[in-house]
Amino acid sequence: MELVEVKWKLPKPLVDWLNSIAKRRNEPIEEVVAWTLGNLYNYYERWVVTPRKLEYGEPEKLEEIEKKLEVFKEYLRTKNFKKYDDYYFAARKFVQWLLNKGVNDLNSISDETINEYLEGLNVKPSTKGTYKGWLKKFLEFLKHTPQE
Repeated sequence: MELVEVKWKLPKPLVDWLNSIAKRRNEPIEEVVAWTLGNLYNYYERWVVTPRKLEYGEPEKLEEIEKKLEVFKEYLRTKNFKKYDDYYFAARKFVQWLLNKGVNDLNSISDETINEYLEGLNVKPSTKGTYKGWLKKFLEFLKHTPQE
């Protein structure tokens, strides 16, 4: 990866932290900053810009489901949901779980299906409640979206 020189002013605690990492790794602070930002960039690219393609299903069904998820994301964006990315990624993870179980028909999803999914998550009960609300919004969207 090509490195480009950049001059920034950073908060002292951040510089102290970066220096401590540089010292432990026996590397110049510039390389630690480049490595840290590179990892952050890779995370952003993988999970935000280009989310993984859905797997395990009939190709034409996967394409249809991908389209529905994208329409859902755009719907959330136009309705000014503050955390539309969170709703969208929760729906993507849920849909991938469904596909892993062999469920290709999003119209067959019920509250019981959501509850089964949530039971398998290792998160706090309050987080499960949040996810449940997001997934119910996804179900509501599917029920009111014309089928192709």
